[in-house]
Amino acid sequence: MGDVRRAEMVKGRVIDGRSITNRKRASEIMSIRGVVGIAQGESEGMPCVRVYVVRKTKRLIRQIPAMLDGYPVLVKESGKIRALPV
Repeated sequence: MGDVRRAEMVKGRVIDGRSITNRKRASEIMSIRGVVGIAQGESEGMPCVRVYVVRKTKRLIRQIPAMLDGYPVLVKESGKIRALPV
């Protein structure tokens, strides 16, 4: 992924402030039931927003915008995300 900067959110909290999306919009996406994460990513060499969901369903996909702040949104099924024990 080279020099792609990531901005990940967990439960609505931005971990890295260098984000291609603004915090309010990212928080709106994170508030959708079934969404477990959002990150800046790359698709076909272009920046995009990746939205991670527990289970990718048509109903959930309809709730997530296709574009966010001018960037395409890719929905990825990740399952539940849990913190690893330290």
